[in-house]
Amino acid sequence: MITPQEIAKKNDLGTGVFVLLNIITLGGYGLLRVMKMTDLIEGFSEQKICSRNFVIFLSVAYGFSFFGWEIVYFALLVYWSFLAKREIERYASQQMCISYEMNSFYTVVFNMYYINYCLNDLQEASEMCSLRNQNIREDGRSSQHCHKERVMEDANFFE
Repeated sequence: MITPQEIAKKNDLGTGVFVLLNIITLGGYGLLRVMKMTDLIEGFSEQKICSRNFVIFLSVAYGFSFFGWEIVYFALLVYWSFLAKREIERYASQQMCISYEMNSFYTVVFNMYYINYCLNDLQEASEMCSLRNQNIREDGRSSQHCHKERVMEDANFFE
């Protein structure tokens, strides 16, 4: 199993830098990131989210987006984003045992940027879950201890 730390390390790009590189390359860098994120997601989820033909068609749609195919390119990115979203949520649920629900609105609006953000955020979500579970265990022990003391006080009250 790939840990969330390894996923963030393999993703290796902050979302802000990703946005800047995509702007500088007029969207071309986004296609490379989609391919890299697809390989990464398929690696940890062990599920195929899309074929290489899909990525090629996405590239063709990007090329023709300068001739009025913007809506096709955007629709394909949104479709890919929802496929990636499903696998990230499944991984978090099954492998990390946490409920990591991604926002569908953000998936539509920010598509590949939001997927990149969530891949980086898995590590933090995992750490937060561990801390929360640790606090629950500690609170459970302290509340049990307090409960035992109260029972002892109640028993002494009746004597």
